Amino acid sequence: FEATAAEKQITLTHATGSFPEGEYYVAVAPVKFEGGFSISFTKSDGKTGTKSTTKTNEVVRNGGLNVDDQLSAMTWEYLITTKEQLFEWNNNHASWTKNDIVKLGADIDMEMDAWTPQDFAGVFDGQEHKLYNFSVSHEGYCGLFKSLKGTVKNLVIGSDNGEDYDGYSLVEYAHESTTSWSHVGSVAGFLGTGGKIENVKNFAKISIKDQNEPKCCFGGLVGSGDGINNEIINCENHGEIVHEAAAGQITNASNHQCGGIMGKTDGKI
Repeated sequence: FEATAAEKQITLTHATGSFPEGEYYVAVAPVKFEGGFSISFTKSDGKTGTKSTTKTNEVVRNGGLNVDDQLSAMTWEYLITTKEQLFEWNNNHASWTKNDIVKLGADIDMEMDAWTPQDFAGVFDGQEHKLYNFSVSHEGYCGLFKSLKGTVKNLVIGSDNGEDYDGYSLVEYAHESTTSWSHVGSVAGFLGTGGKIENVKNFAKISIKDQNEPKCCFGGLVGSGDGINNEIINCENHGEIVHEAAAGQITNASNHQCGGIMGKTDGKI
């Protein structure tokens, strides 16, 4: 290809497949990037990533510029439109970073398939879409995520129309015999440092199973939080919250922290 001085964007596409891993060099005519520039990548599976800088940079004649020294960390953006994509993304949690941006592109019927929560520190943007027929049955930290140090926003859980409970969605702490604390909420078991939940509605049922000497923090959206830069903004819980302990089983009320939005915080929201 031949680029002109007027062009603001250049796209490189492999002729037959994908570019292999390695170092790449691009010949650029002498130019000054006023206000910075960005480089975007697209994987074969459609995921896009971007590195950028706002600094002014100049490529001089017979000179060079190591752009990796100038650019921010990679931000990968995922667009999820199906249940299969959502579960595949969750199964690949080992590759998640705090720079990830995950967006829902459609309402998703999770068909009551068992969801395994993981720790998350990026941005999960439901874009006003719904996750329904949602089933989590786990130990320790239980919800869409185990712990959240990032942001979840613009999401409806447990409703297929955004107005009523779908009749099935359940977030359940399932261990029946433990002396450890449980943390249960539809969005996250625990809201960690910097965690933010905004514009989220929950309709899913929150359930604590009958346990021996149970100790639990449970709420409609979050079980508990550390109170360090936590934010919960414009959120609603319409879901039933149930503790199934038998009469007389709870001997220490301080071991049971329950709230409509959040069960317990160690600081303030």
